[in-house]
Amino acid sequence: MDFNGIRFYGGAHFLDKTQLQNLREHIASNLDELKKQYSEKRFKNKFGELLGEQNKRIPKEFKEIVEEESLIANKQFYYSTELSPKKLLSDTLMDTIIKLNFIGKPINQFLRIGIN
Repeated sequence: MDFNGIRFYGGAHFLDKTQLQNLREHIASNLDELKKQYSEKRFKNKFGELLGEQNKRIPKEFKEIVEEESLIANKQFYYSTELSPKKLLSDTLMDTIIKLNFIGKPINQFLRIGIN
């Protein structure tokens, strides 16, 4: 990949076993809320989708849910976007970062609640 800008990331990445279990339980109990967050128009326009490597095997209590929401099989839950080199040198860089943070905040709050 030949990119000279920066990437803006958010989400939950290095989860221990307990945090991942807690988050999956939170997702299972709040499927509609998660879908609402990652389907929100501004989120999709700026970040696309919620990403993360998926486990090949997941605990049996989540097997039925994975058919409805495949993200429950993820090991990480993150999103990102690229900022161009030109943006890095612009006077609007901080405004852009604040805006991206604001757009990602609902997903981050959902994930944080689930982890704890």
